[in-house]
Amino acid sequence: MARKTKEQRRQEQRDAEARYGRRFLARLADVKTYGEAKVLAYGDAPGVDDPGRLYHTNLIHVLGTNEAAGRSTSEERAAHLALLERLVAGRELKPEAVAQFKRSMGHSGPVIMHF
Repeated sequence: MARKTKEQRRQEQRDAEARYGRRFLARLADVKTYGEAKVLAYGDAPGVDDPGRLYHTNLIHVLGTNEAAGRSTSEERAAHLALLERLVAGRELKPEAVAQFKRSMGHSGPVIMHF
């Protein structure tokens, strides 16, 4: 069997990241409480170099700051905003959290990834 090229390995990594991202964002859409969000963010985070790690890191950032993570995708930002809105509706966060997140979205553009 021939060795994979560097580009083939990169493509496999991108594909694995995209698969993980789809699963992660689907799970995030089901989160209803701050506690559930923390479990998702910290509970089963992949290793440092494993696909999907950035999704967890970005969620941890959002939960800690109520601001968009600089390396988050537009899909992630939409999911994070929806989460914060659910947490405000459940009275776990103050409405200012959503306003702060929306303001922060204008400070840095999202990373473009296609699933």
